Amino acid sequence: MFVSSKKENSIDNIVRRFKLRRVDLLKMDIEGSEYEALRSGKFTLMKFRPKIIAEIHSFELREKIINFLEKFGYILVFEKTKKDHKFYLSYFKPKYEL
Repeated sequence: MFVSSKKENSIDNIVRRFKLRRVDLLKMDIEGSEYEALRSGKFTLMKFRPKIIAEIHSFELREKIINFLEKFGYILVFEKTKKDHKFYLSYFKPKYEL
């Protein structure tokens, strides 16, 4: 499913439009737009507490995402650095499972 920072394609809007009752996992590989996509999903993060797998393409963006997700009670559980491709494969989950 295509998600963007535009309101009509935000994570929260897609969840509402399709009347999703569960969101267990968000998988992202959107070439540097992960932060904007996550910001568009605040309601989804709070309500469903999905696990998140993201390819993050810079150290600065990685830090920004970690700081953002910590505010929603998420922790970085696992990370693999792909130096040859210059990205981080990061796995986040809620600090406390509901």
